[in-house]
Amino acid sequence: MAGSLHRIDRAHKTLSETKRLILRATDEPTLLQEVCRTVVMRVGYRVAYIVYAGEDERRLLRPMAHEGYDGGITALKKTLSDVSWAAGRGPVATTIRTGKPYVAQHLLTDPNFAPWRDNATRHGVASLAVFPISLEQQVIGALAIYAVEPNAFEQQELNLLTEAVQDVAFGVALLRARIEQDRAKATIEHMAHYDRLTGLPNHAYFEEHLRRTLMEARSFDRRLASFIIDLNRLRDINDAFGFHHGDHVLKEVGTRLSRVLRSGALLARMRGDEFAVLGSVTSTEDAESVAQQIAEALDVPFNIGGIMIDIDSTVGISLYPEHGKDGPQLMRRADVAMNDAKKSSKRYAFYRPEQDEHRAQRLAMVGELRHAIAANQLTLYYQPKIDMLDNRICGLEALVRWIHPERGMIPPDEFIGLAEQSGLIKPLTDWVIADALRQAAAWRSEGLALPIAVNLSVHNLRDPEFVQKIEWSLRAVDAQANWIELEITEGAVMEDPAGALEILKRLRALGITLFIDDFGTGYSSLGYLKKLPVHAVKIDKSFVIDMIEDQDSEAIIRTTINLGHELGLKVVAEGVESRRALDRLAGLGCDVAQGYFISKPIPGKDLRNWFDHSSWAANDTSRRQGDVAAR
Repeated sequence: MAGSLHRIDRAHKTLSETKRLILRATDEPTLLQEVCRTVVMRVGYRVAYIVYAGEDERRLLRPMAHEGYDGGITALKKTLSDVSWAAGRGPVATTIRTGKPYVAQHLLTDPNFAPWRDNATRHGVASLAVFPISLEQQVIGALAIYAVEPNAFEQQELNLLTEAVQDVAFGVALLRARIEQDRAKATIEHMAHYDRLTGLPNHAYFEEHLRRTLMEARSFDRRLASFIIDLNRLRDINDAFGFHHGDHVLKEVGTRLSRVLRSGALLARMRGDEFAVLGSVTSTEDAESVAQQIAEALDVPFNIGGIMIDIDSTVGISLYPEHGKDGPQLMRRADVAMNDAKKSSKRYAFYRPEQDEHRAQRLAMVGELRHAIAANQLTLYYQPKIDMLDNRICGLEALVRWIHPERGMIPPDEFIGLAEQSGLIKPLTDWVIADALRQAAAWRSEGLALPIAVNLSVHNLRDPEFVQKIEWSLRAVDAQANWIELEITEGAVMEDPAGALEILKRLRALGITLFIDDFGTGYSSLGYLKKLPVHAVKIDKSFVIDMIEDQDSEAIIRTTINLGHELGLKVVAEGVESRRALDRLAGLGCDVAQGYFISKPIPGKDLRNWFDHSSWAANDTSRRQGDVAAR
């Protein structure tokens, strides 16, 4: 009786110690070793070892950890060398193959254990229990425990040890999930900073690096030069030879420029056919020397399908502090210089104020935009989003358009940036939210109840009255908070993380659904993303558009979806332009899709008609409500 109680107590202790080890575990090998050590040194069994099932074609046993085995891990590996768990007849191989515990109560007399009896005698053991270690219903290995006394493993003790081994398996799964999550985080962090094609830093990395470098330059009175490099014939190459040859050119450009640039200079691919360089210079002549090196590196013809082609590059240069004191100004003026070089057929040019046509035009356009907001010359288009579970419309994104009385439709690219720079983004966003809610109220009176998403700017997150404005807009049309959704980019959040967090918390407290937009293109940390009170992330359309032809893009999307779901967030994919992309996203578990394959942005006045005739809305509850209301 006393012996039985001792053995049960020993098993209880194994179970308790295993749980303690799992809570403290930081890596898998250490956990396995500590389990074996605890079973022998703290609990009192004689020998313990863990063996994994090899996954290669030979399916050999792989000793991972031990305690008490004579000769150590080297001897254990020698004993089990060339033993296949698929064909071996020993206790460990049998357990792994069958997935069932193996118990031998009399090793010295058990005929089935005869081949290993000498080994048991050498170790002074008389009984054995082997337990399978399983992950997701697949046996990955086994834990073998030897005791000095025969009949050491009664059923109650075996039950407790089985539970302990299940805990070990849980700990292994937890550690592997943590490694996979860390790897996924690292992948997304890398892709947020680096261009997938060339491997160079991307625009987000460059802009952040420029901001930090300017701070250092101010402190140490250094001069900087910013270079914008445009490949004038890349589009022609893509059209004539195909995008894969254009991609080859882009990679070769990155390689050539990396070779000629000075140590410490940063080279980035900004977008499309545009690269940028930032570096320290001592003078204007020094900057010109760098520009000459860049131009000469790209003057050498490129081999495209056996044909030597000139790509005809142009370089624009702006200097700090002469041409600008902040990053956006320096970049814009380098861009002005690049366009100046193109017009004058030069290989490179410095920024010249007299060539900056943006100055007068910008002032005039700011005034016109201010008037447009006040005079209702703006209009909203709406792009539908579908729920991937049932392919039904689940929401809309509001996209502002400017109908100029003389110039007609002005694209958003031409005035959103202007609104950001001039401070008009605040009244512009206020107008968009108010008009979206007004339209939502009108549609809901017809039975069309869909949330409308509106994009926010960093300036909105800095506006101390923004949350109050939202409340006013809701009350103005007697709207509920769930009528509207707000989208904010990673970059905007990271401009002022603490301030953004406070505003987003207040917005969520109102009951408003919040999205992180263009996810994967900024430089936010995933650790910080976990703190944000958001409901969903939107995968940037550049990844979605490329996913069918680019495995890296698909891997990023898969990782983002998995991480988003782990954080309890819905995942939205924008830029869906084909059935293949939609089906693939569905297979990856994406929640919501948006893009031209579903619908291009639709004027508000036309949406009801689209909704009544769209196959995406054919089975939608909102449409049926609308039909009833219409009757």
